[in-house]
Amino acid sequence: MATMTAPAPERSAGPGPSALPARAGLVLSTAAGGVVVSASYASTGTLLAVLAACSVVSVAVALLLRSRYDALRTVLTGVPLPLVCVVAASAWVPGQGDGVLLGAGEALLHSGARILTSTAPTPLTVDTLALPLLTTWLTGTATALAWRAERRALALLPGLVLLVGAVVLNGPVAPPGFTAIGLLGVAAVLVMSGRAATGAPSTTGSPSLGIQVDHRPSGPSPVRDAVVTGLICVITATLAVLGGPALLAGWTTEPGDPRAVLTPPMDPQQALNPLSHLPAWAAEPEEHLLTVESDRPLELRWVALADFTGTTWLPESGYRNADQVLPAPVPPPPGPTATSPPGSA
Repeated sequence: MATMTAPAPERSAGPGPSALPARAGLVLSTAAGGVVVSASYASTGTLLAVLAACSVVSVAVALLLRSRYDALRTVLTGVPLPLVCVVAASAWVPGQGDGVLLGAGEALLHSGARILTSTAPTPLTVDTLALPLLTTWLTGTATALAWRAERRALALLPGLVLLVGAVVLNGPVAPPGFTAIGLLGVAAVLVMSGRAATGAPSTTGSPSLGIQVDHRPSGPSPVRDAVVTGLICVITATLAVLGGPALLAGWTTEPGDPRAVLTPPMDPQQALNPLSHLPAWAAEPEEHLLTVESDRPLELRWVALADFTGTTWLPESGYRNADQVLPAPVPPPPGPTATSPPGSA
């Protein structure tokens, strides 16, 4: 009696080596926006390292969770991790909120407004870090989900949206992001040339008789594929980084500044009119008030009277927080000279 047996169901072999370049492309696509936005911060290197790490972790976590759960559960399961990072950042670089948890909550609610109302370059605090961190995480998650769904072109869209948003957020504060455009172009090459998963080779025949026909598809050499992909990546990055500035060398239009539409918070301070001290100083002309030593002529100003109440002039009473980096004066003063404080190298 002949026994007929059916072949066991094929099991996916999981992502193979050919998927590794595509995964690298997902990370580069996610990190392109971070390259642009970090250029407008005072601590550019620190923020770039944080956002690059966030890009790697977000893509890796999303791919791992998607292999076990559906898309919605993948997103919900991964969201607590960046929220924990915001809490950690509240302890590392505290913002305007009181305490770690309250500071993290303030950052989550007002991060965008704090970025737009801060002086350039933007100081690195949890208030200005929360928005780039969360958007980078969500971008990496969306990119990974689209790639696992075999939507390669759609997988590049979240990174492109993040890059455009970063450019608009910076306005004229940061230099043009040709490097980030090159990264996005390289990411597009890697993602479009890779595969999300590789299955086991299909076989047909009669396992009971020991006859199997392997339908393994024949294709080009992996080495040749890698070389061609690498050359295309180099050409794409070169055209974006070097060709972009040359092509737009005569472009004089500056991007709009989103900070111009918001009024920064001011810290009002009670200003005393220094003119009231003049009669007392005139009554005692021999009293020593100030000593200045310099080897060149200087113009000294004790205070600038900028506010007029209708009857008298008063010093400027409104100040905004400049953090540790003072912005350049606008317009620049005529003939400025740099002077180092006493004791500085």
